[in-house]
Amino acid sequence: MNSDAYKQTYGDDPVWKKYRRNFKGQIPPRKTRKTCIRNGQISTGSPCPICRDEYLVLDHRNVKLLEQFINKHNGSVLSYSKTNICQRRHKQLLVALTKAKDYGTITFDLLIRQYDYSEWNPSNN
Repeated sequence: MNSDAYKQTYGDDPVWKKYRRNFKGQIPPRKTRKTCIRNGQISTGSPCPICRDEYLVLDHRNVKLLEQFINKHNGSVLSYSKTNICQRRHKQLLVALTKAKDYGTITFDLLIRQYDYSEWNPSNN
């Protein structure tokens, strides 16, 4: 993730940002494909971003890669329809994220907002 090759390929964007899946027709399918790799070979014309790059490994220790698939506002996992990764890699992603949260390598803390309710409080008017 810190190498020059990674920065040259992806820059500062997440790995799924510049990826666009090919599909027939004008309307994209609701689900992504089940897998991109069959019998040890890439079986599709446009594999998902994780299957395409053999150096991207979904592991609980690869925190920088896992953080790219987490919504920064609420801490939820981005869906495979947004990231366009195949369903097999999405399951691996969920397992890796669960392990990372269990081991404590990924934490997500929401900011506590303080609101001033005095302008809505009817007793002060």
